[in-house]
Amino acid sequence: MAKSRDRTEDFREATHATALSFGYDEAKLVALLASFILRKPLEKPPFEKAAIKTLESISELEHFITKHRKDYVDLHRITEQERDNIEHEVS
Repeated sequence: MAKSRDRTEDFREATHATALSFGYDEAKLVALLASFILRKPLEKPPFEKAAIKTLESISELEHFITKHRKDYVDLHRITEQERDNIEHEVS
């Protein structure tokens, strides 16, 4: 089987020469290459933001219910007032 050769440097040289031939100067070329490496984070759409917030709320509610499950189920662990408080927080 034939050995493969890394052609990365050849590609970089070809793209550099082509960019210069299209009128890019060194500063513009450096800025362009940096933009490929360090991309700006995309703004999330409102629906995605709302979905993430809903998911976080569900996770918090699940954690709260798990934390208070034993107290709520056992009739002798907490008073009726504390049970009402738990129901109020969950709702």
